[in-house]
Amino acid sequence: MKAQAGSAIDAPLSAEERAIYACDGALEIDGHRLEQYEMAVLTPGASVQIKALDEAHFVIIGGEPLTERHIYWNFVSSRPERIEQAKADWQSQDGIAFPKVPGDDQEFIPLPE
Repeated sequence: MKAQAGSAIDAPLSAEERAIYACDGALEIDGHRLEQYEMAVLTPGASVQIKALDEAHFVIIGGEPLTERHIYWNFVSSRPERIEQAKADWQSQDGIAFPKVPGDDQEFIPLPE
């Protein structure tokens, strides 16, 4: 969304989990200043006003709560079996699941033990 300095809107209540990310300009969210490239996670169900302190560009992000997350190294998933598949894909180095990064394809970093 883009907003003129001094304008204000109420954050929608349509999603249980919500956040505001300031792409450009500064915002005020219920008395708290949010600078460019910062994100504020909003309290579920709370009415929140977003005020543009400058001409601003920001994003409202929201959705249903995530389920339990499993983490191993750089892999994150709600399904443990998906983590195991990612580990196997990484170790295979077949270039399909994890394509090589152009210009950074010389070094392989193995999975931690």
